[in-house]
Amino acid sequence: MKRFIAILAITTLSLPLAGVPAWSQESTEQQAQADDSQQQSAARQPQNIKEWVSANRARKSTVIGAIGGAILGGLLARARGQNVARGAAAGAVVGGVAGYLVGSHRDKVFYSRDQAIQMAGYQPSDGYVMRIQEVRFDPETIKPGQSATLHIRYLVIGPDPNETIKINCYRGIKYQGSYMTGEQASFEVPNGGGVVESTAEFSLPAEAPAGTYAAEATVEEAQGRVNGSKTSPLYIAS
Repeated sequence: MKRFIAILAITTLSLPLAGVPAWSQESTEQQAQADDSQQQSAARQPQNIKEWVSANRARKSTVIGAIGGAILGGLLARARGQNVARGAAAGAVVGGVAGYLVGSHRDKVFYSRDQAIQMAGYQPSDGYVMRIQEVRFDPETIKPGQSATLHIRYLVIGPDPNETIKINCYRGIKYQGSYMTGEQASFEVPNGGGVVESTAEFSLPAEAPAGTYAAEATVEEAQGRVNGSKTSPLYIAS
């Protein structure tokens, strides 16, 4: 049984999924629906990192279901005396960008609300204010297979000094118009605001092409009352 599960796992992650075995009309319909979904996704390219992260989160949920489908498909094929690998492939649709990873992230209040107010020249009548002060990589130039730390520093202030302001931060890497990886992280800013520094480590695969990549950061107050976006280059040397 362990060997069977291993075969299914390898099949799910590595086999090409073009084509559907004739033994299952249901699998054929599932494949057709998956093809339609892929075509629709291609037609709706994400316009920003928030859209990409949201779409990718939904796709990950689909992949989890697809793995379950692979196991069921393999079991059915085995029961019918048919090829287990083909049955597993018919039960799963796995896609995505591999190798571009987001590592651990850390958020901290860098300056207090009072200091942020002085920086921004803030008045209570201004309501909610947000400014992304900095987006940068350290180091700014790396080689394929290496990692760099993305630093995001933003200012957020609300009119109530006793409010805890919840922030959603979306960050990711884009190359030649396509997002390679990204994530969403949330952070609660106490005491009505301050200046926050958020860091995350990005890793690129060894086969990543040389060129200029772009880090994109979008920071928004959770209720949508204020937001900001900023980009920064990352250079990949050959």
